[in-house]
Amino acid sequence: MLKYQIKMINFLDDIQIDIDERKDILLTTKVLPYQYSFTEKDKQFFFNYSVLIIYATWEGFVQQTFQSYVRELNSLALDKALISDSILTFTFENTFKQIREYPDKESKKVKLISGLDTFFQDRILNIPAIINTQSNVSFEVINDLLATFNLYVFIEYLVKYKLNLKNELRFFIDHHRNPIAHGNIGGIVVTQDNINRFIILVEILMDEVFERVKQGYISRTYLKIKPIS
Repeated sequence: MLKYQIKMINFLDDIQIDIDERKDILLTTKVLPYQYSFTEKDKQFFFNYSVLIIYATWEGFVQQTFQSYVRELNSLALDKALISDSILTFTFENTFKQIREYPDKESKKVKLISGLDTFFQDRILNIPAIINTQSNVSFEVINDLLATFNLYVFIEYLVKYKLNLKNELRFFIDHHRNPIAHGNIGGIVVTQDNINRFIILVEILMDEVFERVKQGYISRTYLKIKPIS
């Protein structure tokens, strides 16, 4: 039991350290234009492209956190018979992507069948650290990831923060991040208020995702139990 507790603390500490470092990046992004003599033109340029920094902080956190969680689950040497159906499905689909399009070449068929045979004979689950954020970690994407790992998903409105999470993410990603990332800046004027709003959103999201990973890990929702909702 002590060994499990020590591993748990290390695993959670690593995520918390990552969050703290990312919050430092967000703080720097927020105050940098006021630490130096930016012209109004320079300031507007920085505001516009700060959106990309803030989004990269969010997506990077999602990738890092779920990859860390996968590594931790793999270190537990989990029996496939005990693992949750959603994680088992994720593992199977990402280990054998050929099942989406069965190969025509005979050698590739043999390789697939051989791999499947090994997969079903091996009792221990090895989860691939493949986290597909689909280019945009939107409300739907983060909920898909949480559901995949049998963790509590987000509801649209977070009463604790008086925040409509779905609308805020859409405003951040669809109306600011995507156009700027694709060079369609015309008509977009990012303000300091926008930057503050996006930073608060990402900080809330990181804390809330971490809480869901932590509670799922402690409660062992990765095991074959009734799926949570």
